[in-house]
Amino acid sequence: MRRSSILAAAAIMIPAGLRARVGRAQALPLVLNLATAPVADNVPARYAFAQGWFAQAGLDIKLSVLGGGAAIGAAVVGGAADIGATNMFTAILAHAKGIDLKILAPGGRYEEGNPTTQLLVGIESPIRTAKDLEGHSVAVAGLNDLSAVSVRVWMAANGANPDAVRFIETPMSTMPAMLVGKRIDAMIASEPALQAAESTGQTRMLAVPYAAIGKHFFTSVWVVNSSWGAAHRDAALKFADVMRRATIYTNSHFDELIPFIAEYTKIPVEALRAMRKVKSGTTLVADDIQPLIDAVAKFKGIPKVFPASEIMFPGAP
Repeated sequence: MRRSSILAAAAIMIPAGLRARVGRAQALPLVLNLATAPVADNVPARYAFAQGWFAQAGLDIKLSVLGGGAAIGAAVVGGAADIGATNMFTAILAHAKGIDLKILAPGGRYEEGNPTTQLLVGIESPIRTAKDLEGHSVAVAGLNDLSAVSVRVWMAANGANPDAVRFIETPMSTMPAMLVGKRIDAMIASEPALQAAESTGQTRMLAVPYAAIGKHFFTSVWVVNSSWGAAHRDAALKFADVMRRATIYTNSHFDELIPFIAEYTKIPVEALRAMRKVKSGTTLVADDIQPLIDAVAKFKGIPKVFPASEIMFPGAP
């Protein structure tokens, strides 16, 4: 008997249910191209990847490290990445411009009482109020990003004119030296740059601008192109579920994960131990998205307010 006939006969003899299970077992995992940045609030994805949780869910993750949120957003839009971690500001602007990105899972989350982003001035600075900041310079990571928007919101909420401030775009790593050297009058920094600035002993907190936006909101998110998400809905939701489980774990085990975080961020262990703990959101809810949409619209970053539901991936946990 020919070999092909023997194999066909053998296949017929296997019960149908067993044949289905064998077929599933032989199915290859779906490859997902994941774009991230080397920052601490991406620890849930990194941890899940290291522990094999994505593989257990049938997802073959290929990690790419890009420079920042804007580059990652562009990679997802262009198809170079399937899912990417970007800042909320980038996601909001993309939606307002008709770029069809959807938020699949939370990233970093601002929480009242855990000020991981602060507006700092020099230790001897005469600036004490929002009004005092008028006519002065503020260093921000991006001229049209969350840091600049939050300073504007805080100034307006405290009776000052946001347009009277000169924003200077510069990397957070260079801000402390610029502030101490009096080349800028204030800086807004997030951890770990915040801790680095505080460690100089030459700065003091002026405000927590994020508090003027809301008591809590997402600062970063995982986004997906809508067309890709629609074609790979099952895989997208599996990714979101793994992220939710990983975030619950990493939020409560940050201290023990510090050596792991230091390895991929290249931030010294000592700095990570000293800084305030960055936490991520566990559930995708509109209440953690809408406050920033409203703030960006108020200061003409986008033409008008839109409901958070428009930018959320349907069914994401």
